[in-house]
Amino acid sequence: MNMKNKILISGVFLLLSGFVFAQDFENYKELSSDGTIPMDFITLANDKFEQDKTKISEDEQRHKRKVKEQFYLESNFSISEFLKSGNVLFNDPVSNYLNEIYNNIKLSNSFLNDEDLRFYTCKSTIINAYATHAGIIFINIGLVAKIKTEDELAYIMCHEISHYIEDHSINQYTYNDEIDSNKGSYRRTSWEKKMFSKANYSQQHELIADSLGLIMYSNTNYCINSPVEALGNLKTYNSPFSKVLDIQKSFFESSNISFPDINIVPLDSIEVEKYDDDNNSTHPDIDERMEEIADQLSQPEYDVDSIKTKTLPNKFQKLAQFEMPHLYLEKGMTIHALYCVMSLLEENPDNKYLNGMLCNILYAISQNSTCLKNYPDRDEIADFKHSQRDYHKDLKYSCADMQQLYLFLNKMSNEQKNSLAIVKLLAFISDNNVGDSDAMMLRLRDLTKMNLSYYSDSKPIKNLIERDSVFAGIYNDEKQISRSEIKKLRNSYREEDESKSIIVSTRIIKNSSIDKTDDVASGEENGEVTESKESLSEEEETAETGTSKDVNTNTGSDKNEKKDKKEKKLKAEPDRILFVTPEFRKFDLRKNQAYKFQASEKALNSYQKKIEDNADLLEIDHVMLSTLNMGAADVEQINDISLINTFVDEHNNNSPWTMSSKKEEIQNLISKYNTDKIVFVGTYSFHMSRDVGSEIYMVFISLFLPPAIPFAIWHAITPEFRTFTYVLLYNLSTEKVDYYEVEYMKMNGNEGVVNTTMYYSFMKIKNL
Repeated sequence: MNMKNKILISGVFLLLSGFVFAQDFENYKELSSDGTIPMDFITLANDKFEQDKTKISEDEQRHKRKVKEQFYLESNFSISEFLKSGNVLFNDPVSNYLNEIYNNIKLSNSFLNDEDLRFYTCKSTIINAYATHAGIIFINIGLVAKIKTEDELAYIMCHEISHYIEDHSINQYTYNDEIDSNKGSYRRTSWEKKMFSKANYSQQHELIADSLGLIMYSNTNYCINSPVEALGNLKTYNSPFSKVLDIQKSFFESSNISFPDINIVPLDSIEVEKYDDDNNSTHPDIDERMEEIADQLSQPEYDVDSIKTKTLPNKFQKLAQFEMPHLYLEKGMTIHALYCVMSLLEENPDNKYLNGMLCNILYAISQNSTCLKNYPDRDEIADFKHSQRDYHKDLKYSCADMQQLYLFLNKMSNEQKNSLAIVKLLAFISDNNVGDSDAMMLRLRDLTKMNLSYYSDSKPIKNLIERDSVFAGIYNDEKQISRSEIKKLRNSYREEDESKSIIVSTRIIKNSSIDKTDDVASGEENGEVTESKESLSEEEETAETGTSKDVNTNTGSDKNEKKDKKEKKLKAEPDRILFVTPEFRKFDLRKNQAYKFQASEKALNSYQKKIEDNADLLEIDHVMLSTLNMGAADVEQINDISLINTFVDEHNNNSPWTMSSKKEEIQNLISKYNTDKIVFVGTYSFHMSRDVGSEIYMVFISLFLPPAIPFAIWHAITPEFRTFTYVLLYNLSTEKVDYYEVEYMKMNGNEGVVNTTMYYSFMKIKNL
């Protein structure tokens, strides 16, 4: 490249790099998609599949053509599903920045002008990027948050572009199929050697992408030394950020709470465990890759001039780092979320968004801990308990300062976690003039209920009541709950028979010897305003006999009327339902592979129409929120689907007692669609091989009973099917499942079967 062209490219490069995105971090808004929806999201996967099939040469062997066809089928449908999941962003600041960097790369690599490459940001904390066969390259938020310079990002993008140029994804798929099908030299190879062969082939792809990516990168005006540094970031994959967090007890302590008996474990005493060396890893050793790049850079053709020694900052690193706490929290990774928010607060101590996120994280830690402590054996939390156990177990592989934070929190009692969350939430509410209906106030009341139920002797909370009149009012409001209500709360996950009436609960309370419950119910300490024991007894009598004294009847009626009016204001129209992204999937399990995905997009169109037809037939007011047949202007719809999916995922990753960190956004969604009821509907149909035993049995029957021959023939030619349908009604206000039903049928998921099952499920929902 001559000097004139170099100067010209440098000028354009600097001009493009001069754009600065103005983000108000004080009132930070989490990333969402914007503008016109790209065609990647709109074009049907089946249409992409048909287009890709034209790339397959007729000269190839029949088996290889079939394998490639299956790859294009599975890949296109998987990519399409991922694009529409809400986990992929488009026209957001980070994606725009990535495509801007790609334009810089393309300026110096003219052969890319013939390629159609698109970069999108993924809402994932993992430090990674992925290239697809379709020219779509995904870059995770976690990677952007970790990388310091634009130069390092550019090299990683060159690496991923190389994967695409070299067709590594389809080559890996066909190679794996050859191994799994016991073709050629793999006919008598053990499964261990097969696994190693797959991994080794993948490692070769990584080294090729490193080398070709460097050639592409070296043509640009980015710093020539940055590729080694980019790979070096992968060595510290166990730390979200590059800097070490300085953990101090003072961060958690205040005039209202302290932890004199808990000390910070010194960093140098913490051993970070490493995963066992895995010969089957798909990626080569990082040190080996860095050495290969350094050797390549030492060659004469990589002449370093002055313009290539300067680096540009990653303009969106801070924005990506602001995304990390909520992404971790949504996955139930509360220690990681707290680590990130504490790191960011070191530089932004008064930031409203970060301090609000801190409250959400401490709230989740407290609620999750209380649930696991008091109801460890409940079936409802079995999955949550196992996921938390695995998560805490894996923390030993995290960076030392994150383990330091975990060890400090782990020494806290559940009572201390509850008190800490209350203190932080109360301070935030006081500093930001939070209203009574705000989600932060709801979280504070949630924690206060738990304190009354399980930690009523908490000294920090008692001191807080004396010092803070606002909290004293909240505390006393919650304390007005009757004994039966408190006992109901404490036993809500203990009672095996959910149909037991309140009479059972009140009888238990009358005979209870639990001092904490009696103290909370009587509430005579500190002069707080509470109901008397006499009035409580009358309430218990009412619950048991169904009658009450006249003096209390009117009072109760007035209270109930006020409560009903308040609930009517808060609740949306109960008869409306929001159907969210219906599923209709078909799988062919008759082949040697684990499964064969079958195109079912057209069937999904018909399936979605059946949902709406059945809802209309039952006169159910409804709205369909689906990614199917979206238009270019439907960005709001895809953001709403993203919010609902995130909300449900967070619910599944935390305890049933933990209110979603998306409560504010969900409240807005309820108002927007005028309903808090969402319904997930889906059908999975499997085409299976017949059991060999049943085939032999039918042969014997037909031999000894000739009249059975027609039945044997029918059995032989009739396909074997299994179909599962599900309907799940989720209440966004209570964050609970109101109804679910799963139907299993030994038949094909044809229109009549599915339609009938769907109708009766909807009828049950209507009659709830």
